[in-house]
Amino acid sequence: MVVLLGLVGWKWQARQQQAAERTARAAADAQAQSVASEKARQDQDAQLQAAESLWRSHKSEQALPTVEAMAREGHPRAMVLLGLMHWEGRGGMPKDPAQALQWLQKAAQQGSALAAVWLGYIHEKGPQDLRQPSLAENWYRKAARTGDSAGLYNLGKLYAQDLPGVGYRPVQALMLLELAARDFNANPAQESLTPNNQSAFWAQGAIRSLEPRMSITDAAQARRLADAWKPGMALE
Repeated sequence: MVVLLGLVGWKWQARQQQAAERTARAAADAQAQSVASEKARQDQDAQLQAAESLWRSHKSEQALPTVEAMAREGHPRAMVLLGLMHWEGRGGMPKDPAQALQWLQKAAQQGSALAAVWLGYIHEKGPQDLRQPSLAENWYRKAARTGDSAGLYNLGKLYAQDLPGVGYRPVQALMLLELAARDFNANPAQESLTPNNQSAFWAQGAIRSLEPRMSITDAAQARRLADAWKPGMALE
């Protein structure tokens, strides 16, 4: 009986040890996979940064193969960069607005706030045949709802005007500009691909322009709304 009990105990201990070894191997494999994934991500970021530098140096044709390959693999920032390459047409690359909008829309559909800001900017300030303030509002709002500072700034600036289909909304405008300014003060490093002069860096100046045209009550309400707002909440 003692021998039998000892054998049972030994088998139980062996099974426990095997289970522990399997768990340890699984954890090690998961860690190795995580490290490999992070390295692959860093490599991709480095490749894209190098391609962006080539594009800024008017060497779009050299940057294009890398950017296009990454965009087709579903990399949102590469999609944005490819869209901008088609939009601006610098470095020997012809302008292709249709391709630009297609890639920016794909990136925005994948959640890129940067792409949504660009689409808003194009429909607000782009060629006359593409200008549609209500569509610009929709794209800016999509970016702003994520808490993106450029999205907040541009939507606020849009509401501070009186454009057809959008109207003048000073309380919402000041709320959004206040949120953009706060975010910029907390995170002054801005996205390098944001449209020129459309980053939250300019939010404080827009506030100084708008607030004197508002009542003290409306300005206080706007700041209360800004205090209560969190990313993901409605911006109606």
